[in-house]
Amino acid sequence: MPFTSFQQRFLLYLAIWFGSAVSVIAPERMFHRMRDVAPTIILGPPSFFEVLENRTGAESAWRRLPLHLAALVHAVARGESGRRILRALCRRWTGLYGSRVRVMCVGSAPSRATTVALFHRMGLPLFEVYGLTECGWISLNAPGDCRIGSVGRPAKGVQIEIADGGEILVRSAS
Repeated sequence: MPFTSFQQRFLLYLAIWFGSAVSVIAPERMFHRMRDVAPTIILGPPSFFEVLENRTGAESAWRRLPLHLAALVHAVARGESGRRILRALCRRWTGLYGSRVRVMCVGSAPSRATTVALFHRMGLPLFEVYGLTECGWISLNAPGDCRIGSVGRPAKGVQIEIADGGEILVRSAS
């Protein structure tokens, strides 16, 4: 995404602040380079993550067998060991985003619940966030506190009200 997007600027500034490595890649080369770069944090719009759902949907029923096994594992296995099993089962698809992903955030537009659910069934930590360029992240889902189809709870120090006309009113304590 362009650096006019709050998410992209925020991630870049955080990396600089904490002395982390940053890779800036042209969009047309993104998926080709992600395997080499192996990011740990990924932010993007829904279309960036829908690529995975589209690819799995285009597979034959036989080649989607690991997805069905992953759905069973997802239903019974929890914690880090469960996520490792899911990633191993779905490596053909999850490798698209590299091998070291710890957190993925999707925002900038509404996400399909099916996309987010697929990522969770594959052991990929995709979380929906809501924010505005003018004020940053307003609400977010987080590990251990995620409800697919929502944008989560308000960020720390943020108060949200819905006006009579449906307008979202945001106030920050800082």
